[in-house]
Amino acid sequence: MVRRRGCAAAVGVVCVVCVVCVVGLLAWAATEPGLCPIASLASSADPAWQVVGTAFALGEPSAALSERVSLMALPAAPVRAVAFSPDGTVLASGSYDGSIRLWDPASGVEQAILTGHTGRVYSLAFSPDGTLLASASADRTIGLWDPQTASTTLSLTGHTGSVLSVAFSPDGTILASGSDDKTAKLWDLATGMEIRTLSGHENYVWPVAFSPDGTLLATGSGDRTAKLWDATTGEEVRTLAGHQGPVQSVAFSSDGTVLALGSGDWTATLWNPATGEETRRLAGHAGPISA
Repeated sequence: MVRRRGCAAAVGVVCVVCVVCVVGLLAWAATEPGLCPIASLASSADPAWQVVGTAFALGEPSAALSERVSLMALPAAPVRAVAFSPDGTVLASGSYDGSIRLWDPASGVEQAILTGHTGRVYSLAFSPDGTLLASASADRTIGLWDPQTASTTLSLTGHTGSVLSVAFSPDGTILASGSDDKTAKLWDLATGMEIRTLSGHENYVWPVAFSPDGTLLATGSGDRTAKLWDATTGEEVRTLAGHQGPVQSVAFSSDGTVLALGSGDWTATLWNPATGEETRRLAGHAGPISA
């Protein structure tokens, strides 16, 4: 679903994508026929556009809804991941049917379908320069794609469980992945080789995110904790404990001084990554926070 931000007043206050700004859309989606829970969000370099991926297939939209949003012709399967290219000219969506679709967000026209995964696509990320698209799949692989030619460039293997998330380092040289095998991995994109495995979580690793300077990697887990890792050495820096449910989303502030966590306990928390101190707890959602 693609929506003009000018419609925000009709659906609740919606700001740029972060773990604490989903409540307005969730309340709106729950009242609209044919819509299901929101599973993913992405903002474009063009501030006029914002994308919502639904956790289940879309039904027939009402006439009133059609006036407020543009519905893309998505596959008849849940859309779990969405990502904009850095310049905002391409939107990628990943589905439970294993396909990835590339769209022109301005027109809503499908540009290409990327096939190759044999399991659900859980996560998508563009490299900082936009020349690569990474995909995480339940088939235990990570796909690397050229969005210009709509072709695969490499398949990364090594996880022993579904790959749940992917994230590029700020300089685009390293890819991080999280898996339900309880590990995160770092990959050298120049060679396609695994650099190291980050072990320490006691349950699946869902979200992964690099700090803006690329020195830290944050991971969230079903063990109810987040961890910070030295992105160069792979050593664990600290564990952030305090949630009563799985940590399902992680995001650094633009200056790297704040880390936000979203949890299955229906709360979001803000942390100081330098000290490991929880600075604020945000409550108000009526369900798990996953983006």
